[in-house]
Amino acid sequence: MTDLLVEIDTRVGNFSLQGSFAATAGITAVFGKSGAGKSTLLRTVAGLIRPQRAVIRIGDRLLDDTAAGIHLPARQRRIGFVFQDDRLFPHLSVRRNILYGAGRHGASDGAEMQHVIALLGIGDLLSRRPQSLSGGERKRVAIARALLSGPELLLMDEPLASLDHARRARIMPYLERIRDEAHIPILYVSHEIDEVARLADTLVILSDGKIVESGAAADLFARLDLGPALGRHEASVLLEGMVSGHDRDYALIQVDVDGRRVLLAGGDDANELAIGTPVRLRVRARDVALSLAAQPDISMRNQLPMTIDYIRQEAGAHAEVRGRLGRQFLRARVTRKTVDDLALQEGMQVWALIKTISFDRRLVQPRPGPVKSPDGEDERSTT
Repeated sequence: MTDLLVEIDTRVGNFSLQGSFAATAGITAVFGKSGAGKSTLLRTVAGLIRPQRAVIRIGDRLLDDTAAGIHLPARQRRIGFVFQDDRLFPHLSVRRNILYGAGRHGASDGAEMQHVIALLGIGDLLSRRPQSLSGGERKRVAIARALLSGPELLLMDEPLASLDHARRARIMPYLERIRDEAHIPILYVSHEIDEVARLADTLVILSDGKIVESGAAADLFARLDLGPALGRHEASVLLEGMVSGHDRDYALIQVDVDGRRVLLAGGDDANELAIGTPVRLRVRARDVALSLAAQPDISMRNQLPMTIDYIRQEAGAHAEVRGRLGRQFLRARVTRKTVDDLALQEGMQVWALIKTISFDRRLVQPRPGPVKSPDGEDERSTT
């Protein structure tokens, strides 16, 4: 498994970016507000910006080591880059666009190219030109070209930013397949917390030109002190679970989370998730209510016992309560009055109440395993 190490001090005009992180194969999301330094980080790793001080290494191969005078030019780094604007050649067909990447790597029309075409579902687009494609189709072609360049690292700079929510939802399964099958580190820049929650294995948080934290995405989502960086009103946790059953009469999926059954509303393909399929669920703190006892006569069917391990009182009306759910955590955003009225304290056992519809179906990800090509309306542009 290829490892990535980044230690940088980069200056561009009056802006500086400093920090370090490490990542392995899978998606490392680079998250932060506009102007935090996300694109500067990617361009430095790509070799498009020369850092003042840096050590950047992929596996055993040094790309930058300023102390040793090493700085590989971008063309020698074996890095694939997917930009926001796709940058396809308008006068070339889809086939010739992706052959451009394959030709630089020597992949030609062989098995590797056919695998990438199948992986991204672009076989029926090969004879067309970019201007006849939808935004989602162009994005998949751009990703295919980057993959066929034989990269040891893939950089994706807000690749879904130009797409509407419907097209974003349709391209997500392809990104998940790349994450699970490419076996290389992927740095994925986004300012959309939903994308990060769904895709990321590792998370790097930037703020004002500094890498303020990095680590496993589930661990960082559970931390209350990172609320300002991740967006306090979108505070959430990521729960790892396993499909344990289906209620086909009511179109529900049963998921085991550390020995506790969670019910969530399924989509059209809910029954295709096999028993034993690992999934990750995002649960927003604002969707979790607390009770001192189980409540049999209310509509919230998910009632999970948890032990409070931390209460964070805020300056305004709200407080955040974090509790242990087996080896994992839940967070609840409640009022400070609720904390006082229920006499909530660290160490207490309470019940977390969550509606089945609070688990957004888009944020249930089977991994690893085969992903069915998304159905739905035709992606093709009507213009």
